[in-house]
Amino acid sequence: MRKAKATAALSVAAVCIFAAAPIIPARQDSASQDEHRRPAAEIVLPPQLETEKPATLAVLDGEGRLVPGAAVTLSNGKRVTTDSTGRARFVVTSDPGTLSAEVDGSDIHASADVLAMQTVPPDGIVVTNYPHVAAMQDHIAVRGAGFRGDADLNKVTLQGQPALVLASSTVSLVIVPGPNATPGPADFLVEVGGHKRGPLPLTLVSLEIEAPAGKLPRGKKSQFTVHVRGTEQKLALALRNLSPGGVELLGGNLQRVVSSGGPQNKAVVAIRGLREGEFSVSVRLVPTASGAPDLALVRREFLAARSLAAGDWVARMDNIIQRLDQVENDPHGSALMLQDLGELFSLGPPKELARRLQAAWLALLYP
Repeated sequence: MRKAKATAALSVAAVCIFAAAPIIPARQDSASQDEHRRPAAEIVLPPQLETEKPATLAVLDGEGRLVPGAAVTLSNGKRVTTDSTGRARFVVTSDPGTLSAEVDGSDIHASADVLAMQTVPPDGIVVTNYPHVAAMQDHIAVRGAGFRGDADLNKVTLQGQPALVLASSTVSLVIVPGPNATPGPADFLVEVGGHKRGPLPLTLVSLEIEAPAGKLPRGKKSQFTVHVRGTEQKLALALRNLSPGGVELLGGNLQRVVSSGGPQNKAVVAIRGLREGEFSVSVRLVPTASGAPDLALVRREFLAARSLAAGDWVARMDNIIQRLDQVENDPHGSALMLQDLGELFSLGPPKELARRLQAAWLALLYP
């Protein structure tokens, strides 16, 4: 498996816009795995788990490839190791609440909601929630009931082609498009134990980057363009400056922009060079949502970030968690919290802490 990066080189600086290619299962052969084991960078848990039921998690490296042989400790005290496909099966023994996972010897964390035992749907499978628009590189979360905790027992197709079930539980799946998926309509179908649900409407989009032309010397303003392929719908995009010392995003180092929609669906982003050299910007599709932000998810990400904090970042995280208490009583305050997160990013948080803060920021966003 590999994670592709759409890059555009300039004469003086390079803009690297990160976008993951579809994940392909790890090779089944075990030869020399220990010699070539890659460091873990991310744990993928199904977003919801059911107590006393099986589930599957996955571990990815920094290039988005599944990692075999990764040891993961769960908050219920159990320890699992990913198999040759980079995934690991476990049984949820936690009470309803939150279950967390950590790659042994690292600061790589993930968490998921644990639900009480659910009623088995009479027609076999129910799909209650999923994104109707997803980027080609997205991990697509599907919620419902009647799934299998053993990932390979869930058969999912997108555009009539097999999709990889990256993580699973009886109440949620995380899937990624297959390597031959293309932007555009991608109705998907879920089949479990002879029961089918779908096809359900979904659109896949690609985010293609047009880099600024020519040199970008220090102090010069320019712009790059994000082209949205696969839909004429206006979409919200999340931008994160991964190199705040090299370039400035004039709308903020952490910002939300909306594409133009229409046949030339695109978003233009203004930048200014701060120093010569390479720099990078992350562009992601903001998940569609309705109603208020998921403040419970925001809190989990803040608490995970707090556990990683050191030095001055401990007090900064304590302050923003206190602010969240106020937002929970006044949801309109989420706009101010988004500003606070933008200011934190301008201070250059450590890599894993920054990833957690971005996840909280995304959970606060809704079109």
